[in-house]
Amino acid sequence: MAALARNLQFCRRKIIQISQTRNLVTTRCVSADGVITETARNNETAANSDEFVDEIELKRDVSGLSERQAAKLNHRAKIFPPKYEHELTLKFKRQQYAQFGRESGIDPAIMWPTKQELADMKADEMEWDLTFDQLVEKVRKDEENARMIREERIQKVEKAMAKMPELIAGYEQRLKAKEEQMKKQEEKKQKLLEEAHEFFGYEIDSRDARFKQLQELKDKEEAKLAKQRKKEAKLARLQAKLTGVAS
Repeated sequence: MAALARNLQFCRRKIIQISQTRNLVTTRCVSADGVITETARNNETAANSDEFVDEIELKRDVSGLSERQAAKLNHRAKIFPPKYEHELTLKFKRQQYAQFGRESGIDPAIMWPTKQELADMKADEMEWDLTFDQLVEKVRKDEENARMIREERIQKVEKAMAKMPELIAGYEQRLKAKEEQMKKQEEKKQKLLEEAHEFFGYEIDSRDARFKQLQELKDKEEAKLAKQRKKEAKLARLQAKLTGVAS
């Protein structure tokens, strides 16, 4: 009666109150909506009756699950006689034996595949799986392909390393040419700033619109001068050619 002597037990949405007197055990259930149900049993009957305990458990269960659904929970595992078609299948029986073992009453021999299942498995292996010799050949080809890929990669790296000095020299040459070009541009800019200073009589910022106009004018003059030089050089080559023919 120690279990029945607890004054108050909480069970999800219901409160179970059990009180005990000398000759009577009273169970009171209060639901969430305020409905109170009360059950009284004789002390000796209640103490020796499994039905009374089951009734208490039933009142405490507010999950709304059926007996079969509740049995799926680990702490309520229970074996039921077959009711649905899928419960008669071999797969379901194997699951039952895996869960309950000998208590399921199922012959453990059904765990092993049947002759037909073995034949089907063998046919599938012959159709889809490789034989031992085929597996060995596949491993050999995979290793050969991996070796060839590794060798190709090594050769590619060696060729790249052989070109490395040439590539570095080319990079340094391009870097030097770029630095010289930047230096010439800076010198040209400084010279133009000095000319602008002499022209305007005071220092002028390179971002000034007047400086930009002066710079454009200088660029046009240089382009015209370069064109003239090119024309003179062409004329000189022509004259030299004519002189050579005449002689």
